[in-house]
Amino acid sequence: MIAEFYKSVTVSFSDLDNFVDWMSSVPPVAVIGTVTALFSAFDGAIQEFDVYKVETVRDSYMAVSGIPVRCDNQHAVEICRMAFTLLRVFAGSEAAVMSTGAPTDGRTVVAHPQVRPHSLLGLRCGIHSGPCAAGVIGMRVPRYCL
Repeated sequence: MIAEFYKSVTVSFSDLDNFVDWMSSVPPVAVIGTVTALFSAFDGAIQEFDVYKVETVRDSYMAVSGIPVRCDNQHAVEICRMAFTLLRVFAGSEAAVMSTGAPTDGRTVVAHPQVRPHSLLGLRCGIHSGPCAAGVIGMRVPRYCL
């Protein structure tokens, strides 16, 4: 596949705040189970938007709007709506238990049931709009990359 140029798209980068500290304080099976449950819930939630999930790597979840289907200038709106939905999914996730001490900086925080109360996870969502090239890279394990 030849790479394709897109004049304007919006990309979302979400990751788990404090993931490394949290990951080192829980059993590996809890890490895999929690991240799988959370990202599976994200996968279900983004289906209502004009958004394409690009990939997940460790604690990062990347999605884009405007690729591979162009959507005029709606891509930023779609990604913002998706980001608010991911924050709601994260706050209500069955894999999480709400902390009794909410932070004052506006973050949503959760703790896994097997995690000590001081090991909190937060969800960060970053958004960027601009031009982008995209295409399939690799032969053995091809991936659609931006």
